[in-house]
Amino acid sequence: MRFKVSRTFMIILIILNVILLFKLYTSRWNKTNETSIKISLPVRYQKILRATREKVIQMSPNFEFFSRRPSAKGCKTRAFLLMVINSNPQNFEKRNAIRKTWGNGSDYNNLLNTTYAWRTVFIIGRKASEDVNQKIEEESVKYGDLVLGDFIDHMKNLTFKTLLGMRWANSFCKPMFLYKGDDDVFVNAPRLFQYLVKLANENTTKLWLGRANFKPGERIPIRDKKHKYFVSYQDFNETLFPAFCSGFSYIFSYDVLRDMLLVVKYFKKLETIDDIYISLLARKIGVKPTHHKGFHWFNPPNPNHMFTVYEISSRFAEHDIKPNQQEKLLKMAKVGMKLFPKVY
Repeated sequence: MRFKVSRTFMIILIILNVILLFKLYTSRWNKTNETSIKISLPVRYQKILRATREKVIQMSPNFEFFSRRPSAKGCKTRAFLLMVINSNPQNFEKRNAIRKTWGNGSDYNNLLNTTYAWRTVFIIGRKASEDVNQKIEEESVKYGDLVLGDFIDHMKNLTFKTLLGMRWANSFCKPMFLYKGDDDVFVNAPRLFQYLVKLANENTTKLWLGRANFKPGERIPIRDKKHKYFVSYQDFNETLFPAFCSGFSYIFSYDVLRDMLLVVKYFKKLETIDDIYISLLARKIGVKPTHHKGFHWFNPPNPNHMFTVYEISSRFAEHDIKPNQQEKLLKMAKVGMKLFPKVY
């Protein structure tokens, strides 16, 4: 009997020792994991790694245009790059194509061992159709990447939409860089990430990067009331708009995002021309647009253009892209990173 008790006791003791050793090991691993990651990552990622460890205090979403409908959750720590995409509620196919391609930041998140090295959210308003609104809310719950606005999703409310994305980004993610784009754009994710890592290590500030419009002929207000981009003298009484980046795709450094939101209260919100409205905010805070040829569109549009690997490799963003093109273009972009590793 004594032998049986001793044997049982020994088995229990062994099990307890195994549990204790496991806890000690995991505790030590958790404490040293971040240091190990820092040591193993190349130097160029160290600054990003530190930034994306900073916690974001979640603010109350009581700002203008925000809806109480189910929306994306904020970032627990700072994002390196937050992709904010203006999307029409009915563009389900476009959003899904983006989610499956460049909107999926898993490669970069795994690289830095964070959820927020690359994050994508879509900005969407309401439609008159309750059926569409219901589908949007279901999509929001399913994917967790929709920021829903409390306004009718119409071209006249485009400035509201862009401002909602900026406010949400500042309140809930505080990204080192904010990308604002449309859902008919292809983004060369690996090239853009490479370039922004370079800018981060150069401590780049006051950045508003995109397809900049400097020529006077590109900045004349349209006064024809029948035109969809009509601007009244009451809304804007100057001869020329300030220089601006085209709204299909551009990037802010965080200081620009933050400072622009501080001066929103001084300007009437221009309908339809959100990129011009952004230029007014930029002028107020002393920021000028920076042109980069990597932000591209065909003018006039050329839907039948056959892209080469080098073309795509030299792009950050290409406008007027269909959902069924996204996957192929991303594959070309990845090939381009190997063939042309340093385009910029």
